[in-house]
Amino acid sequence: MSRIGRLPVPIPAGVKPHELRASLADAAGRELVAWQPEPESAPGSKPPLPPAVVPPKPPKDVATTEELYLTGLRLEQFHNPALEPDPYYEEALRRDPNDVRNNTALAILYIRRGRFADAETHLRRAVARLTANYTRPKDGDALYYLGLALQHQGRAREAEEWFQRAAWNHAWKAASHFRIAQIRAAAGDLEGALDHCERALETNSRHTPALFLKSMLLEREGRGAEAAQARQRIQAIDPIDPRASRDGAELTRIFREQPAEGLEMALECLEAGMLLEANWLLDRMPQTNVQARYLRGWLMQRFGQPETAAAHYRLASSLPHDYVFPFQIEMIRVLRDAIAAQPQDPRAPYYLGLLLYDRQPEEAVRLWQRTVTLEPGFAIAWRNLAVAFSRQDGGVPRAIEALEKAISLRQDDALYLFELDRLYEFARAPLEKRLALFEKHRQTAERRDDSMSRLVTLLTLAGRHDEAIRILEKRHFHLWEGGARFNVQDAWTDAHLLRGHARMAARDYESAWKDYVAAVEFPENLEVTRGYRGSRLPEAYYWAGLAAEAAGRKDEAARLWKESAGALLGSDEEPHPGVDAGAVLLYYQARSLEKLGQNARARQLYEALLAAARQALAGRSESAFFAKFGEGRPPWMRQANARLAAGLAFLGLGDRNSAREELKKALELNPYLLEARLRLEELR
Repeated sequence: MSRIGRLPVPIPAGVKPHELRASLADAAGRELVAWQPEPESAPGSKPPLPPAVVPPKPPKDVATTEELYLTGLRLEQFHNPALEPDPYYEEALRRDPNDVRNNTALAILYIRRGRFADAETHLRRAVARLTANYTRPKDGDALYYLGLALQHQGRAREAEEWFQRAAWNHAWKAASHFRIAQIRAAAGDLEGALDHCERALETNSRHTPALFLKSMLLEREGRGAEAAQARQRIQAIDPIDPRASRDGAELTRIFREQPAEGLEMALECLEAGMLLEANWLLDRMPQTNVQARYLRGWLMQRFGQPETAAAHYRLASSLPHDYVFPFQIEMIRVLRDAIAAQPQDPRAPYYLGLLLYDRQPEEAVRLWQRTVTLEPGFAIAWRNLAVAFSRQDGGVPRAIEALEKAISLRQDDALYLFELDRLYEFARAPLEKRLALFEKHRQTAERRDDSMSRLVTLLTLAGRHDEAIRILEKRHFHLWEGGARFNVQDAWTDAHLLRGHARMAARDYESAWKDYVAAVEFPENLEVTRGYRGSRLPEAYYWAGLAAEAAGRKDEAARLWKESAGALLGSDEEPHPGVDAGAVLLYYQARSLEKLGQNARARQLYEALLAAARQALAGRSESAFFAKFGEGRPPWMRQANARLAAGLAFLGLGDRNSAREELKKALELNPYLLEARLRLEELR
């Protein structure tokens, strides 16, 4: 094995960095990767930045149907947890019900969601306008997707007609001929299916699904050598594609390690009516695979063997549900037929609900309700209902009831505790009730970091900050990308600030100073660090300055207040933080400025804080557009944060009566706002 080391390269004098280029090539001399620095900008100048992303306007405020279409398209391309594309397409169709692009775009979304009849309705409107007065459409999108919507509804003859028309468009030629090949194969027209496979491959020679179907059709006709050539072509295109293999032992191994591959291949066979081939593939699936068992039952129904089908359905229902999550749109039909064949099976509606929840949430709820009616002791179905109810208007009470039922059935899942406490928070349940949940199930809560983070927060709110700090010091918390499920940074900061306040009240200024400084110095076991902007340093260092001042260290106090006042707030996307993103830290920066004698600048910050609060109370916010992870919060939480910001601003401006009123309103909205409670106690 060769060793990687440093090889000195002499560089002539006077060579500038941008004149150097590093390149890595393979043994044949082909360049694999290269890098060359950009020329340096002139002193004091910076290269222009690209235009900033602008949040979309509400649909009703977008000027044209074209802009509505493009806005919806962008929301599809760049997933946004706060915005969906549908309202933009729907607004365009409200203005022009037959708009081609918006009808087509909305229909494609419906196909992805399994709403094939709704998709057909919109596509027929689009096609009617496209083909009016015998016009041959230049764009075949609507024609192809109308065929696809019909194929998914089992209307093969109609679907083929539209695929034939879409195939006139080069962009859709390969896809359309492949779909026609599926339809012809399912009808028993093997020669016609082969012909359309060839047409698809003429346009796209790397169309591996067409090659896979072609190989099966050739085998059916006894042309094994040609079938092997088609599979060899698949392997040349994608060496790890299992469709290139006809080795039963190899496929058994692949399907054991990657069962989704086997399900995909079996479904491709079933779409083309290749029932025997699907049966052969399912024989090589793990016998404990739930979805394979439902597929086998569905296949036996196609073979006219209802008793055998029922046996497979019963076995599928009896298998463990862990790690079963259907995702293929074709499984909708399979699971619906299973429900019809075995109406007392509680698991088929449960699995179908999993598949449909993101696509058709109302239908998923109905399916899960059917599951718990048939199997009342199925805890995870109750938990899923809780998730669904929590996203419905006014659904939190029902969600709490469902999740409490789930916990009564299964007390060893810490995720349920985390989720139930979130629901209690949304319902503004008493702090004592929330704490009691974790104290009753403490051993279970220890199994998950997110559950323990909730306990730490509750202990801090209850004034038990020493217990909270002990947990945070001893437990290793593991964060992941996004990290939105819990916030150990705030938990650590709040607990240390509270302990610092208690020590200040006891005149133990040195210990208080240590707690205040430690509030933004995080140990490694928390897996977090203080960012270069947006941290709570202004708050912690303001209090640390007071402790240093009380201990007689005036220079240290001044240094801390300067750092507090100069810290960057917000984020790179939003350098001017709103009430949900650190605006209240302006209060502590202003307090630090006052301690430094800069009262005019402090007043400007109080006024900026008040303006942010008023903007939030007026309902103007773009922050949701830039959200990347996490779930939405109830509007009252934002309103409470706005009231808190207003209260702090009034407190800084010297209007104690207005401050008191705003802080009271903040606590009425959100009784868990620690900062509002502490500042209100100052005013009493």
